[in-house]
Amino acid sequence: MRQGLTLIACAFAIPLLASTAALGDAALPPGVPYAAPSDPVRIAAIELPSGTVRGGDTISATVLTSSNAAAVTATVGTYVLNLPKTAPGTFELSVAVPRLPLPTYHAKIVVTAIRADGATDQTSVKVLIKY
Repeated sequence: MRQGLTLIACAFAIPLLASTAALGDAALPPGVPYAAPSDPVRIAAIELPSGTVRGGDTISATVLTSSNAAAVTATVGTYVLNLPKTAPGTFELSVAVPRLPLPTYHAKIVVTAIRADGATDQTSVKVLIKY
């Protein structure tokens, strides 16, 4: 009799575990890969304006990371900007591009995703800025 109860319990436990895993993945925003806290953090996508940015424009950026990212920074030259976390694995920022007395500037933006223990993933994007 005990063996029959164990089999019945297993028959109920397997679908329950499968539905719990599906619910965990469904809670993540589209494009955000699930990662356990100890998995490597990674940048999945960076959404920036395409084309040329002009001084005085307000630009918006979205960075999608693995779900275990605690923070994201964007570095341009000596400026470091923290992107606010809006959802698990989603970081967004809107910023006004300063007007400077330069003809054009090829900005290299270094984006860094940071896990809670300090592990990082980094990538860079180039943007043309006309003033």
